[in-house]
Amino acid sequence: MIANTKRDHKMSTEANNKPRKKGIYALAALALILGIGAISVGALSFFQNPTYTILSGVKETKITFINTSIENTSQTTNYENKNWTASYEPGKTLTLDESLYTTSDTGVTMITTVISNTPGFVFKESSISLPAFVPYAANISTASERIELTFQTPSTPYTGEFKYTVYYNLTIP
Repeated sequence: MIANTKRDHKMSTEANNKPRKKGIYALAALALILGIGAISVGALSFFQNPTYTILSGVKETKITFINTSIENTSQTTNYENKNWTASYEPGKTLTLDESLYTTSDTGVTMITTVISNTPGFVFKESSISLPAFVPYAANISTASERIELTFQTPSTPYTGEFKYTVYYNLTIP
């Protein structure tokens, strides 16, 4: 009777191991299938060409707050170029590279902030932390400082003029 118990126990153990092995094989096969699927989707998105949208025309508004001991005023200047174009990938960033200078040779000029006036575009960052000192230059051809302005683009395509505003503070003693 003891011999039969050992034999019954051995048969019972082998029967319990068979479902475990099948489960392990099934799990490994599932992991392999999911891995191949993930690699296929990743490769497909990698090799697809991105879709670009074209902006045509740019309008920059420059607002300068002028602070003096006598009064505080503001000055607005608009720069518009209808021949300007730029392409961007929706949902990615758009970076503009500009000369950073002021023609005011008195006082201290600081760039304080930038905002987008174009639907769906949001100012994200600049290559120089804001607020930032703006150096003097007689004109754009003598300007030596550059600044990159980065905007988050909308996830849906927008075509048309790109509009944004740059704010400055000029303090004259």
